[in-house]
Amino acid sequence: MKQGSIPKTLVRGVFVTMLLSGLITAAHGADGESQAWVQFWASANITDRVGVKLVREDRFRDSDEDKYYYGYTELGFPVKLNDHWSVAPAIRAVRALRGGEWRDDLMPQGNLMHKTALGPVTLKNRARLAKTYKEAADVDPVEYQHKTDLVLTKGWGSWNVRPYAAEEVFYDFDEHDLTRFRTYGGLLVSPVKKVSVDLYVMREDTKAAGGWTDILVFGLAGGYEF
Repeated sequence: MKQGSIPKTLVRGVFVTMLLSGLITAAHGADGESQAWVQFWASANITDRVGVKLVREDRFRDSDEDKYYYGYTELGFPVKLNDHWSVAPAIRAVRALRGGEWRDDLMPQGNLMHKTALGPVTLKNRARLAKTYKEAADVDPVEYQHKTDLVLTKGWGSWNVRPYAAEEVFYDFDEHDLTRFRTYGGLLVSPVKKVSVDLYVMREDTKAAGGWTDILVFGLAGGYEF
């Protein structure tokens, strides 16, 4: 081992510990329902700096009725500014079950992303400003969403396995308050070239009229980069 280098076993131990901490944090104390979120995406480069990405996500809950309750399709255009910064305008079409009826919502959004390598780990931040035009609703909310990820820079093995932990917060400009928190623990995997898979557990806490409610989400996101 070279002088000043970090032993690989130590790096792996630190990230396994972080992953387990994220999973425990996500699961601990969650007394709400369990859900499954499934996402598929495809992306391609238009130029060296401009790309296009299409996302489809469907959400299911542990309920006797209406297990499928939410789905969206999103089209975005990520633009790489330099090695650390990028932006991504996007539009999301949502179909959601509210009050026993299906509603169609539209969410235009702007995203600003930053990533930097800190030795064995990579720190990622995504700032999002979104407005949701809700069908049959009194208010079209405007939200600021901020997500911070800490992920292993170099993956393990032929599948490039990278554990990560993440935290996401939502600020509602109409409520003038933080209204939602998400804590993630997961694994990023690339079993074959250009294919990416994200397996995660996430706890979501949402502010409601009667206090805070929580759900525990088991998520799968997979995609292909053309």
